[in-house]
Amino acid sequence: MSEAVRMVFPPMRSIRLRLDGELRQELEVVIRERGWSVEEGVKILLGYAAAASRAAHPSPEETRNELGAARGELAVLRHRAFMAEDGIRTLRMNITGFEKSLEQFEKSLPRLEREHQDLQAHLASLLAEATRRGIDIAPEEPDVVPAHRRLIDLYRKRSDWR
Repeated sequence: MSEAVRMVFPPMRSIRLRLDGELRQELEVVIRERGWSVEEGVKILLGYAAAASRAAHPSPEETRNELGAARGELAVLRHRAFMAEDGIRTLRMNITGFEKSLEQFEKSLPRLEREHQDLQAHLASLLAEATRRGIDIAPEEPDVVPAHRRLIDLYRKRSDWR
């Protein structure tokens, strides 16, 4: 690992703290009020205190490291914002396409329902005519096709959409 990376991302170290009862209770109240876990809260509070004590006289090296880290984080956040914006744009286009398809289906539905009723009536008349002539028609088992597939096939038959 390069020295520059070590300065920006120092290695983790373990420390032990001994707190008297009153100070510990105060810390627990602060941590609980902010919704932090105990480990997070101690790290945040110690980090804040360390940063506040060093803030008065940061070395040029520390300033450069912090600036580099901040620039890196900013670049990552900008990239995430761009990706989120791109995803939102894609979703909006999909929603618009779905809305237009739904409008077209809704416009076609009354016509298709009328056509279905006409075909049902025509079938009934054909069956009545066959019965009148003494022709025995055995009921046919329809092919099992999922509902969504039937809708798409019907729409394709009745439109220019391919």
